[in-house]
Amino acid sequence: MGACRILSLDGGGVRGIITSMWLDKLEQFLAQKSGVTVSDQGILHRYFDIIAGTSTGSILACAVAMGLPAKRITQLYLEKSDLIFRQNSRIRRSVLAGVFKVSFSGPKYRPDGLASALDEIFQKARFKDLAVKPTLITAYNALNRQSVIFKNTEQDHQEFLLRDLCLASSAAPTYFPGHVGTDVDTFTPFLDGGIVANNPVVYAIAEAKEMERLGRAKWSTFIAASLGTGNLKGKITADHCRDWGALQWLNVVIDLLFDGSSNAMDQLATQLLGNDNYFRIQTSLQEGIEAMDNSDPKNLAQLQTFARNYINNGGGRQTLERLADVLVTHTPAGTTTPTKQAAVDEVLDDIGRAENATPGVEVRIAKDLKPKGHGTGSTQKESEEPAN
Repeated sequence: MGACRILSLDGGGVRGIITSMWLDKLEQFLAQKSGVTVSDQGILHRYFDIIAGTSTGSILACAVAMGLPAKRITQLYLEKSDLIFRQNSRIRRSVLAGVFKVSFSGPKYRPDGLASALDEIFQKARFKDLAVKPTLITAYNALNRQSVIFKNTEQDHQEFLLRDLCLASSAAPTYFPGHVGTDVDTFTPFLDGGIVANNPVVYAIAEAKEMERLGRAKWSTFIAASLGTGNLKGKITADHCRDWGALQWLNVVIDLLFDGSSNAMDQLATQLLGNDNYFRIQTSLQEGIEAMDNSDPKNLAQLQTFARNYINNGGGRQTLERLADVLVTHTPAGTTTPTKQAAVDEVLDDIGRAENATPGVEVRIAKDLKPKGHGTGSTQKESEEPAN
């Protein structure tokens, strides 16, 4: 077998629009170099063997793996961000709402908006429907205090609805309530995958090595593209660290945990693969656009400008074009097999039929993550082996 081509997508809330724009540029380069046209169907899924995503990156991962073009994914961020980050009315009325980024009276946002957006994007698509196998989604089992890696190559995970997986992976503490699913006949709350690995690239590399160990693949080399949502820039000084109490740390602790996790995984991936085979698409955020939940149109426009500036002036164009060259070189002609393309066609056709058949999208908040009639205990098994 040829090279193992990995795509990893960070968490970062509304800043996922930055990632989607970088993916769009990569898709343009791939189209130019391979002589194909990007239309209603994307081509990114043709160039990766493994895709992994966390939080907003889980939504991006599922969208890419099902064949949506990156430009359409960017449009979804523009259309749906305000619906997703519509503040809980009781929080909005709180006198502390304008002072602290976190809430003292419940999650800052209800899950209805995110669930509605995911329903519209993915309809009834299930994990098994994705063209890229394996696709990995990270989450955290709060009940058992264990990491969970959902894989669409695991039989017990294949019937999960994409919208449920993304809700589980995106349930950032203080921002959204935990997503409750059924695990061994108990109610299991899942929290944001950023608690596990906001940058899941090392899990994807581990999965590739596990495939080799089990005799499912034989890779000639490993190529990983890891796309971030921007590094935090604000400094925490020595005085802050000495003097801050619980209230001051509350405003930054989630950002610190997620940002620190992303940087750690980046360092490990560099050590594992080296600079020639590991592509980290990331740069420092400018002040004023760091928030994960600022869905104001002006902020979305600033995020888009930031993403373009990195491409045009920050070295992003050269890195993405070099990545495209490597991917094309290691992608055999006719890489889109009939089976893989049929999976993409079927999912996109189902979404098209659903959009044409109904003027609106039904909002259904899932009570159970595990589909009825399927095996129990799979989540526990996965959480015991997070790096498989």
